[in-house]
Amino acid sequence: MNVVNGGTLHLDMTKVYEGANYPDTYLSYLFFRKKIIIYEDTLLYKISRKKELMVNSIHKQSIDKVGEDLIVTAREPNGVVQAIEKPGHSFFLGVQFHPERLFGKRVFRRLFRIFIETAARKWNELLKD
Repeated sequence: MNVVNGGTLHLDMTKVYEGANYPDTYLSYLFFRKKIIIYEDTLLYKISRKKELMVNSIHKQSIDKVGEDLIVTAREPNGVVQAIEKPGHSFFLGVQFHPERLFGKRVFRRLFRIFIETAARKWNELLKD
């Protein structure tokens, strides 16, 4: 989402961010969690109803330059971007973590439910035309 909108990526965030020590084996990916800070007045904040979440860490890439018309809506304490949004869109939300692997938590099921409900409304609008 970021690259399509003209943004760039760090190919290995551990070389850019201090304190970016993340797991590097499949088994450790399953259990490792890190804190992210969510900015208020954002879609992710409205969905999660939280200022902080514990999320997984599977990727080594991260956002460098934010794409055009996108805003950062969550970061780790060390500065790594964890969520971006495009204001003015009903559901343009990109996250760096994998909520599908956190489905045991209510907040992540809520994220998927709202995504599906929004997509269904858009689909129904398209069918009316």
